[in-house]
Amino acid sequence: MILQPLLRTRQSDDEHRDFIKVFLEFNQNAVDFKRLTLTPQKEEVHDAWSMVPELQTEIDYLETLLPLLDTVDLLDHKKHVELCIQSTQNLIESEKKITFMRD
Repeated sequence: MILQPLLRTRQSDDEHRDFIKVFLEFNQNAVDFKRLTLTPQKEEVHDAWSMVPELQTEIDYLETLLPLLDTVDLLDHKKHVELCIQSTQNLIESEKKITFMRD
């Protein structure tokens, strides 16, 4: 898979979304899609107290992928992204609880 190494490099959200769009133009296989790194690699900047802002940014980005997946052929792909969003939302809730207990 030629695009996968490109998706592991640091890039802007727009560049990353463009790579995914091109990937989908040439390959609509859901199994291959699930192997992709769906969020762009970012410089690691962690808030010492909470990962919530980073996780919310990830959700915001994943939501921008959903319009690319609005066809019947890409229904499994869309479900996968929605599952990623839900999982990240669950992480946010867990992180909020941990932060609350720490305070």
